[in-house]
Amino acid sequence: MRGAPESATAAIARRVLILSCVDGLGPTGVDTHIRAAVRILEEAGREVEIVHPHGVRTPELLLIKVAQRIAGKLATKETRTRLARLAYARALRVKLRRRLRAASGRPVTIYAQDSISSATAGQQRQGAATRVVTVVHFNRSEAEELAVKGLTQVGGPLYRSAQAWERRSMVAADRILFVSDFMRHEVLGRYGPDVAARSSMLGLWPEDEIAPSSREEAQRDLIAIGTLEPRKNQRFLLEVLSACVEHGYRYTLTLIGDGPDRAALEAEAETLGIADLIDFRGRVNGAQDEIGRHRALIHAALLENMPLTLIETLAHGRPVFCFALGGMPEIVRDGVEGMFLSPDDAAASADKVIALLENRELLTGMERAARTRFEAHFSKAVAAAVLLSELDGPRSTGMTISDIKLV
Repeated sequence: MRGAPESATAAIARRVLILSCVDGLGPTGVDTHIRAAVRILEEAGREVEIVHPHGVRTPELLLIKVAQRIAGKLATKETRTRLARLAYARALRVKLRRRLRAASGRPVTIYAQDSISSATAGQQRQGAATRVVTVVHFNRSEAEELAVKGLTQVGGPLYRSAQAWERRSMVAADRILFVSDFMRHEVLGRYGPDVAARSSMLGLWPEDEIAPSSREEAQRDLIAIGTLEPRKNQRFLLEVLSACVEHGYRYTLTLIGDGPDRAALEAEAETLGIADLIDFRGRVNGAQDEIGRHRALIHAALLENMPLTLIETLAHGRPVFCFALGGMPEIVRDGVEGMFLSPDDAAASADKVIALLENRELLTGMERAARTRFEAHFSKAVAAAVLLSELDGPRSTGMTISDIKLV
């Protein structure tokens, strides 16, 4: 005899909508996380769809696009960015509304990847049948990230708008997932016990299975992966390499990624006399495959939430040089899987690079420790259990933020 059907608040949602301002096809950490999450969910038998703002056509969006074209010639970069974010929000609202109507009251989980997506999900949710789970990818805040990129100033219109979206996203979510304790501490400091009660930790994991690389595969010394921009701080890497040369060690460095700083970095390499040691590879598909062809990864970003590149390096069984900033100390332990560099002292950092690369026994020990830490803390199996548990939790209590105007 069949039992009574599960209630909307108890049933596991077989359908998961991954809501995001990016489409999951790009090279960013968010894109990579989306693809990795899709794989886990599909393997668990879930019906998954990535819902992004691209390709939507409505009269409202056409008006916004006209405004964007006009702004492209007359307005500031800040105004253009704010219009683009507004267009994303409206397009997500249209797409999500259609998907939820098609669900006809059946349980749906929305897995939001950014503040705009999370706030939009909260506005469009359909009562107890919808569960909204958001993951925090940003560093400190989306507003601060926009300021660091030069798109706004602290306290500017776009900055305040991003702060408002973040607040609404925190209200909207049934569960809030943090990929680093660093960011959990940052966000809880702003929003307090209400967010703490709805939060959990979710470790990141590589998109593809990564086998440990052998020592024989290492053809070059150091590799760095990331957009060539001020926040990633590749200029510091050139200074470290130059300091190594002064001590008689000519280590090679592969820079994977492109961006606004490339020309300046190439010129700086020439000035320092190390241009022959650096390979500017540009953007590379499947960049993590290159890690095993190097002896170690060196990462000079001044602030990171939970950089996936460091986790991929552990998977390859390669040590990491990085700063003890942001969420990076949660991945790498100083003297165990890598070494912490000094952000303000390239010479002292060079000493650490030399100490590791010239000590075969130490390097071998860190290679083994790196792979061991990956398997224990960052493997797909470890992350899958947490992700499925959070997405399959109780449906929403029906809280909405429809009374808040999203601009």
